[in-house]
Order: sequence, then structure tokens, then C-alpha cells
Amino acid sequence: NPDGTLGSSWHPKIKNGEIQLPIQEDETALPIHAFYDFYQKFKALEFVYDLYTPLVKKAGDFMASYIYEDLNLPMPSYDPWEEQRGVFTYTAACTYAGLIGAASLAEATASYGDAEKYTLAAERIKAAMLEHLYSKEHGRFFKKVIVKDGYVVEKDATIDASLSYIWRMGVLPADDERVVNTMKAIKENLWVDGPIGGLARYTGDYYQREFRSEDHPNIPGNPWIITTLWYAQWLTELAENEDDLKEIDQLLHWVADRANHSGILPEQIDPFDGKPLSVAPLTWSHAEYVLTMLSYNEKRQKILKRKK
Repeated sequence: NPDGTLGSSWHPKIKNGEIQLPIQEDETALPIHAFYDFYQKFKALEFVYDLYTPLVKKAGDFMASYIYEDLNLPMPSYDPWEEQRGVFTYTAACTYAGLIGAASLAEATASYGDAEKYTLAAERIKAAMLEHLYSKEHGRFFKKVIVKDGYVVEKDATIDASLSYIWRMGVLPADDERVVNTMKAIKENLWVDGPIGGLARYTGDYYQREFRSEDHPNIPGNPWIITTLWYAQWLTELAENEDDLKEIDQLLHWVADRANHSGILPEQIDPFDGKPLSVAPLTWSHAEYVLTMLSYNEKRQKILKRKK
């Protein structure tokens, strides 16, 4: 909870005999980032004043303190898929964005000391991400690192679609070479090469996986709606002309074709017959589709305007 008390969670508080904080820090960071985005669009200053002390400040203080003193990385939490615990590139990117948002909201309420604290914490995290979570050897970002006694003891180079959040959260621009290489690796390694297509979550994903797909090395996991849309959003960010929009248009139609007759989108898709798997409807799938359509239409209008 924003006040630091433990909320409900299915993550264990004790694992292998060790006490751990059973959280996903992205779930603290992303609401603050969303609040900041709302304020940027609507300048609802009264709303910011109402929620700054009970929500923003408490979340900001936590994010600014839950950082390794020497490494400057966020301390461990669970990944977006609620499966693994560690220091994830995805979570660090979300925390960076949450702190940047908290700093802006602090400035809006004249809480300048808080604004400086949150900005410095965000800068520390960004620098640490580029030092510890980027792999020069692979030319892309790691999925996660494991820290023990203040040192990085393990690096996980698994290709994960959530690495898209490096640019989505503003850590680096979409056209940065490190981002481009990461996104290309996602497309090349996670695209489900078969009759259905779409992007899997990460290499070797077995959640809801059909047994028959284990014999197909070209199927890294089931295709998900949100991961496919993250790639479409990146292409939209980079698009400069009408030709650049064609692949995005195809991906948007791919998603629309996955909806049932009432428009419901599932979480993931059977890689062989395209049937919905797991949760349906999944709000996350619908939200990412709306977000992608909005950014696509905005970019399309800009391109057409330039053409005239």
C-alpha cells in the first residue's frame, strides 16, 4: 500500500527460509506515471493537490528509498508476469518513469525538496540500468540481474518482450541503437513462426502452452495480444512515412482478427488454430489496443499532413 503496509499478494513473504518483500514495484510506479500523464494532458492541479500527500509522496518516497545504495538499481521485486523475482529491466524502467512523474507532480505542488529527491533517484536508476542491465556482448538489454550482498552475481540474457519498456518509459528514445537492437531481437526471437503469428512473452514460455508446441523450436511460447501491440507501438513511434505504417496496420488487423464476435480480446492465442487461451476478456489486451490505435492514428495524421 502507499503507506508502506503490506497489501494482499499471492507472492510469498518467505522463500527458501528468507523473508522477502512480496511486491511488484511496477504496480507502485505505473499508477504514478499514469497520474503524471493525466496531469500533463489536463492540468488538473486541484486533483494533484488532493492526491499528492496520500498517494504520490508516499509512493515516491518508497521508490526513492528502495534502491541499492552502491549499485543504484531498484531492489528485488517480481516481474510483470508474476513468475520470477530479481532486478528486472522492465521494473527498473517503470520505477524510473514513476519517479520522473512523482518529481513533476511534486513541482506542481511546490514540494521542491521532494522533486529534487525523486529526480536524483531517477537519474541514479537510469545510469545504473545502462551500466548493469545493458549487455555490450549481446548488444541489447538483459531481462534481469540477481544481486547478492550488494553485487550482481547473475545476469539473465533471456529475450523478453517486456524489454520494450526501455523506450516506453522514456529511459532511452525509440531510435537509440541499444533500443533498436533490443526490439529487433524481440521480433526475431519471439515471433511465433507458424499459421497464427504474433509475439510470445519470452523464449521458453510454458504458461498455458500446448504440449504439441514443444516439438516446434519456432514457437517460443504462445502469442500474446499485449506483446504484439508493444512491438506495433515501437514501429509507430519510429514511423516517418506511409510505407512505415503498413506493418503496423497489419499487426492491428492481426489483433482485431483475434477478437470474438462480441469484440472480446483474450490474453493469449493458441499458436496452431488461433483459439483464445487463458483469460478473456483481458482488460490489458483491450487497453493496449486502444493505446496503439490512438498513437497510430496520431502518427498517420502527422504523416498525411506533411505529405500535403
